[in-house]
Amino acid sequence: MELTLTIPDHVADQLQKTSTKPLPRLLLELLAIKAYELDLITIRQVQEMLGFESRWEVDALFEVYD
Repeated sequence: MELTLTIPDHVADQLQKTSTKPLPRLLLELLAIKAYELDLITIRQVQEMLGFESRWEVDALFEVYD
């Protein structure tokens, strides 16, 4: 699924300052993490959403945002 979001430029700028990743990737990672924290998706689904090859990549991502 492709999704289009509209957010104010100043909010996008603030979010982008927090990461060297492109903003769309940052938002996708944050969505996946939050959905997992709320028990909406599984670790496997996080892995699929983010295109990771292994569970270890998911664990590493969680450490970054911890």
